[in-house]
Amino acid sequence: MKVPYQQVALCLGFLEGDKIREWKDNQLRMLQDEIQIGTSCNSERLWDNFKKSFINSFIDTAVKEYAIREFNRLEQKGNKIDNYIVQFNNLSTQLQHDCDSLLLIKQFCEGLNKGTHNDIMNLDIWPESLDEWQEATRRVVRQCAIRQERTGG
Repeated sequence: MKVPYQQVALCLGFLEGDKIREWKDNQLRMLQDEIQIGTSCNSERLWDNFKKSFINSFIDTAVKEYAIREFNRLEQKGNKIDNYIVQFNNLSTQLQHDCDSLLLIKQFCEGLNKGTHNDIMNLDIWPESLDEWQEATRRVVRQCAIRQERTGG
């Protein structure tokens, strides 16, 4: 099923119980309001809004708090940049952070070890997006590893 409107309607149809009824009714009203103001049944926004609301309403608070704590403590360990990037991306996705946010880029940079961050700041052209920062970080760490291997130190 590729029509976001139908996806939302189907999911809502499966939800039952007293504890969820009010949320479900609210979601149905919001879905109908979106269609009435001219949003296409094919708009991915319908599914994205439903999914975000569902996660925000029903994700275990303790799980979310744990993810926030882990995200805020996350740091690059030595030259293990791939592990850092994977964990950073997984946690930021789980926490629904906007990947274009300057605050997210700042958080990524603060988790880098000082040597890696300094090497990136010494580049002629600084990365701007999160993807560019992650690629530059991989490249700098790889160059550092090759340099150490070739010079023996």
